[in-house]
Amino acid sequence: MVNLKKALYTLMHRVNTILFFLVLLLNLGAVAQTVPKFINQKSVGGFISTGFPLYTLQESTTYQPLLMGGAVHLPLYQTKGRFNIALDLAPQVGFVPYQNGMEYEFGLNFIFSFGFQVGENSILSANIGTGPHYITAAIERQASGFIFSDHFNIAYKKRIKNLQLGFTVGIRHISNAGLKEPNLGIENVGLGLSLAKLF
Repeated sequence: MVNLKKALYTLMHRVNTILFFLVLLLNLGAVAQTVPKFINQKSVGGFISTGFPLYTLQESTTYQPLLMGGAVHLPLYQTKGRFNIALDLAPQVGFVPYQNGMEYEFGLNFIFSFGFQVGENSILSANIGTGPHYITAAIERQASGFIFSDHFNIAYKKRIKNLQLGFTVGIRHISNAGLKEPNLGIENVGLGLSLAKLF
C-alpha cells in the first residue's frame, strides 16, 4: 500500500512537472506571436535615391535626378511562410541639376513588391512599379510635362527593433507613352536608401 501511494505521488509529481513546462512553452509561444513576422508588417517612412545616367544627352549634359519621398508598405495577406506580395505607395519629388539650372519632377508611384524573408529580421525583394509624374525639363530626348516613371529594383530590408532600414539598386525609365513628342525616354541606374517605422 505504501509503495502504491509512493508510486502515485511520483506519477502526480511528474505529471505536474510536464504540465508546468507545457503551459510555460505555450505562454512563450503566445508572447513570440505578439511580434508579427517581418514579411507581414506594414510600414510608413521615407526614402532618398539618385539615378546615375546611362549616357550623355544630346545637349552634352546628363539627367541625374535626386529623388526624395514617402513610402507606405502594405502586405497583401498575412502569410505563415516566408513569401509575401505587398503594395507600396510612394509619393516623390525630384531635383535635377540641368544646364546650369535646376529642373524638377514629382509624382506618385505604385509598386508591387515580391518579398522573401531570408532571416528573422531580413527581407530580400524584387520590386516593379510605375506611376504618373510631371517633369519641368525640356530635353531633346523627352518633352516636358506629364510622364510615367517605371522602375525595377532589388531591395534589402533589415528590421532593427521597430524600424526598417532599406537599400535598393535598380533601373528607372521615364517617358510619356507617346502622348507628346519627343518621347525617346531617359534611363538611369538608381541607388536608394530608406527608413521606415514598422507596425
